Amino acid sequence: MKIRAGWALLAAAVVAAPAWAEEAHCQLQSLGEMSVTVEKNGLITAPGAVDGKPVRLLIDTGAFGTLLFESEAKKLGLVLTEAGAKVYGVGGESDVYRASVKEFRLGDLVEQHAELMVTGRSVDGVQGLVGAKFLLQADVEFDLPHGKIRFFKPKGCDGDQVVYWGEAYAVAPLLPTTADQILTEVQVNEKRIVAQLDTGSEVSFLTPQAATVAGVPVKAISGAEDNVVKGLGPRSVTQYADVSPTFGFGDETIHNATLRVADLFSQNKEKQINDLIATPVNDEPRMLLGADFFRAHRVFIAREQHKIYVSYQGGPVFAPSLKPVPAVKAEGDHER
Repeated sequence: MKIRAGWALLAAAVVAAPAWAEEAHCQLQSLGEMSVTVEKNGLITAPGAVDGKPVRLLIDTGAFGTLLFESEAKKLGLVLTEAGAKVYGVGGESDVYRASVKEFRLGDLVEQHAELMVTGRSVDGVQGLVGAKFLLQADVEFDLPHGKIRFFKPKGCDGDQVVYWGEAYAVAPLLPTTADQILTEVQVNEKRIVAQLDTGSEVSFLTPQAATVAGVPVKAISGAEDNVVKGLGPRSVTQYADVSPTFGFGDETIHNATLRVADLFSQNKEKQINDLIATPVNDEPRMLLGADFFRAHRVFIAREQHKIYVSYQGGPVFAPSLKPVPAVKAEGDHER
């Protein structure tokens, strides 16, 4: 979705800032907001429509663009044309198609004569997803306790004035990337790990490589067919037992954090011409901070500052696996 098509429909307003922010002459110009729902499975969705037909879209900061799943696009009666490309995610690669629609609606945002990407398999009954390319068009706040995603254009804000709700916060760097990803640096057992903020993942994960760096022992679980991770790709990825390291985001520390371990990107390999060895398609993060992290925090992505601010809102920061596994889960204590 192009920013010019949707942004014209957003009402401009200035968010009231606390006194200390006003003294610094910080203004947050509101570009609009989206209503979202936290589903029973923990994922975040928003209502939309394709040519007047309602769709439910997954809010997925870990995905690149806005897209429809192939099977759902066919149910909507859309004509698909090959795009000559592939996308890579959890579960490997998928072919990409394109579909032209007369109108694509996302909340109050409307794009006429839109061309949508179509790929992958349906996840948890949603028809498509809204990715980082759309969500990162401006500074963005994820306020799941109030069911909102808000977009801002800051003026004169060079620090924590953007935490306009006035609560205690932790801050971590927003790392530069050539793709539309939300990457930051966290600590796992005091070891620095690059993590991607990914609302499309139900729970947070460490990769085996990150677990090794952090000195976290990993042991495969039994009953692997009931403990798999599914994504856009055609293959599933096996989960491992829960681990309980110390996790740090800025100066926020969680002891005995309940984290899952899975080799999420093991299928993201391709063979080049005259190359017999499959190699990774790109550099992947060592950790995913999933929807469980977002449910426990109010998150503000300050793109112009290259920072991520989070305020703890209560409840467990890391949810255990949604499917029971034969592993002992330690309760995490939360401190700042």
